Amino acid sequence: MNTSERGLLAVIAALLVGMALIPLGDRVLHVGLVIVAAAVVLFAATASSRGFAFLASQRLGLLVPVVLLPAVFLFVADLTQLTLGGSSVEAVIIVVATAAVAVSVVLFAFSRGGRWVWITFLLSFAAIFTVVIGSTTGGSFGMDVEQFQYGAADALLRGDNPYALTFVDLYTPEVSELIYGDGVSVDGILLIGFPYPPLSLLLILPFKMLWDFRMAQALAILAAALLMSRISMSREAQLAAMVFLLVSRPATMVKFGWTDSFVVLVIVVIVYLAVRGSRLVSATTGLLFAMKQYSVFLLVPSLLLIPRPWDRKAVLRHLGTAAVVFLVITMPFVLWDFGAFWRSVVELQFVQPFRPDSIAIPALFPELWESLPKVVTLGVPFLAVALVSVLVAVRSPTGGQGFALGTAAVLIVAFLISKQAFGNYYFVVIGALCAASAAGARGELKPDTAGVPAETGAQ
Repeated sequence: MNTSERGLLAVIAALLVGMALIPLGDRVLHVGLVIVAAAVVLFAATASSRGFAFLASQRLGLLVPVVLLPAVFLFVADLTQLTLGGSSVEAVIIVVATAAVAVSVVLFAFSRGGRWVWITFLLSFAAIFTVVIGSTTGGSFGMDVEQFQYGAADALLRGDNPYALTFVDLYTPEVSELIYGDGVSVDGILLIGFPYPPLSLLLILPFKMLWDFRMAQALAILAAALLMSRISMSREAQLAAMVFLLVSRPATMVKFGWTDSFVVLVIVVIVYLAVRGSRLVSATTGLLFAMKQYSVFLLVPSLLLIPRPWDRKAVLRHLGTAAVVFLVITMPFVLWDFGAFWRSVVELQFVQPFRPDSIAIPALFPELWESLPKVVTLGVPFLAVALVSVLVAVRSPTGGQGFALGTAAVLIVAFLISKQAFGNYYFVVIGALCAASAAGARGELKPDTAGVPAETGAQ
């Protein structure tokens, strides 16, 4: 299977995941769509070339409208779910920008308008993000993640440790116990500080001072889409970037300020650098590890950034460079107050309970899952990640596309079998899949020791 064929499967999988994120239908449908998407991702990441020539016969001209039509529906469906408190002027801007997005998609589908279609498409999303931020600035926090980032940024600007903070619990005691677990909320106070690794906090600081920290997330999403379209400088790459913005619910991501936007940006940067053979790939991987806790699952997929044959020196150089970057960013906060950092960033991940409202397989059988020993509920997801990681390491092609596909494969399986998995988690999967699709047109895979031809990838 060549890179273009893998890219086609990646964008189809992204569309399936996007369908699962729209709050329509029941949980069985949502989880079922993600399961099908996971199967497609694993196939794209690990399948051999034999017997799949039918993929090569497909024409982009036919596939573009087939992919973009449901993508536009998902985009509109997401906007209708948003509750914004803006003025009539802001409502008009949303309507006009939405119409501009739809017109841009139609023109792109029929190869009309040239680069101005893509520019209009991006500017329309920028307008939507601006309205989303402006109409929800200055009010009460809609979600705890907003409070965490706002309070942590303020603390850091004052010179206080963001990991040694406490926060007011926004939820009722019943809801709080469901979200945080036992002992985290005491008398309406959350006994944790900033619950994420520090890089995302450092990224939002300038924007917190300028206007609203969510500007950072909005710019990260737009930058990821723009860079995605430049990975291979092709129509396929622009299609992948369009699908990313249409199906990943970016307006919702911006409204609530989820930090996963930064994860996608770093993944896209890594793919962009990898297809060009940049020496900065390993250092950028260190940024990825410093962004979100689940990035630890990407240790093995990151090895796909190293051309085969893998030798100890190359692997150690890659991981060592990434580790140095990770430590430079993270260690100052760890040393500031190790106990506070550990409690907020690490311990909380194990204390948080199973969420029956997740888009995950355990949520289909909540009573059964909660009756299992904790060693099982914790061990099964890690075992699944380990198995997929081995499969990816053995079967996936090296290079930017291989890394993106391996990342998507590991994360979608991890989230599917985890105790918590929501739209912001799968946003990262969609971003990785679209980056893989964008890289497909470049044909940048390198041959490895098995003598695999560069155009076919690993067998």
